[in-house]
Amino acid sequence: MEALELPTVKVALLCDDVRREITGKEIIIGVFSDQINVVSFPITIILTLYMRVIFSNSNTKYPIEFRAINASGNQLVPVAKTVLDSLNATQTSTAVLGPVPLHIQAPGAISFQWRLENREWTTITILDVAPVPTGDAVPPGEVIIQKMTTA
Repeated sequence: MEALELPTVKVALLCDDVRREITGKEIIIGVFSDQINVVSFPITIILTLYMRVIFSNSNTKYPIEFRAINASGNQLVPVAKTVLDSLNATQTSTAVLGPVPLHIQAPGAISFQWRLENREWTTITILDVAPVPTGDAVPPGEVIIQKMTTA
């Protein structure tokens, strides 16, 4: 029997939400850039990871573990487990993980990683979280997130 390999990630987007219409069309809401600027720390950000993947084997169940870690290697969420089913190894498929609430204490890089159960972790994508830059201008391609308060 051939050993399973992680699916190959062709596209990875961090966003607010992913919805699917009756027609099968996916709607990706609120795509984040590679950097998010926040007004203050600590902060909680809820993200969804949308991926287009290619499986190495068809008609196979892939036991996947997922985590998000900061630059110090500390986990920001408990390890999540799921099983991805491949339908056709030659076809690109969608995998959506989330929503994931991240409790961020300080600026730095956040790595989103996955692995086949009990194997080595592989980084899918990295998001940099930084304080709002001084001055009025926000560098191009960056998003500013402020804490929401309720009345």
